[in-house]
Amino acid sequence: MAMKRNAPKRPKTQPRKIHHMVGSLLVKWEGHAKKREVLLGAAWRAIAGERIAQHSRPDLLQRGRLVVLVESSVWMNELTFLKEKIKIKAKNHLSQYGIDVEEVVFRLGQTR
Repeated sequence: MAMKRNAPKRPKTQPRKIHHMVGSLLVKWEGHAKKREVLLGAAWRAIAGERIAQHSRPDLLQRGRLVVLVESSVWMNELTFLKEKIKIKAKNHLSQYGIDVEEVVFRLGQTR
């Protein structure tokens, strides 16, 4: 009869405290959000074109909604007419990175 070998006992670990887990999750999430923000900023010129990009910038992308800051009401009016075209270009361009764009919203704000 073969003797059963006792496996070495693993030391018992203490449960992780919730603030440690939340902290590490936030760091990962913030890193992911920052990467997406940088990617979106770099892609904006390709999506909007040079002329429009000089007067606007992407601000937020959340749940498929792209919020673009525009420097003036004149530019906001102009971009309203181009909204569908910009949405299609954003959707096509960003889908290759796994980013989904379903809606584009323009708001007045700092663009620089």
